[in-house]
Amino acid sequence: MSINILEYKTKNRLKFHITNDDITKLLVAAKKHHPYYYHDNRNAYDDLKFWLFNLNYPPVEMCGGFDECRFNQLLQKYKIDLSPYIIKSKNSNLINRSKTKEKVFEILSNQITKDSKITKGALMRYVRENFQGQSVYSDVGKVASKIIKLETSRTGRWKVCTTARHIRRK
Repeated sequence: MSINILEYKTKNRLKFHITNDDITKLLVAAKKHHPYYYHDNRNAYDDLKFWLFNLNYPPVEMCGGFDECRFNQLLQKYKIDLSPYIIKSKNSNLINRSKTKEKVFEILSNQITKDSKITKGALMRYVRENFQGQSVYSDVGKVASKIIKLETSRTGRWKVCTTARHIRRK
């Protein structure tokens, strides 16, 4: 059984959602896995238990004697994995949004050539049908519309040609 050990860092504070029942299960497993640690150093085990039960709170509110290095050592010593209890940050959505925009741009730029005869609506439909993967946006066609509008502006890479409004490379 491989156990991932998480390093807890106060500077890049991870947010956790861990219930008291989950902590109790972790501590019981730690005692069973290494019973001699529990009997040899009761203070370390008590510190770990206290810090785990207060993990949902910021470090300032957690306790005055919190030591990041010691907490990481105790996590490694008792082989406790906290990674399933990490709450994903809101910034992960921003990364996903930018990746979605990049994928849509790639799809569009593959279709647009110097002599293409595709309109904005047809491109939006094409992106909706051919976009693969997860997206934060409910409609990737709207993302395509925004990209087309941006890229057909004065500083963009594409131009709108003919009376049928075909989109082509400049």
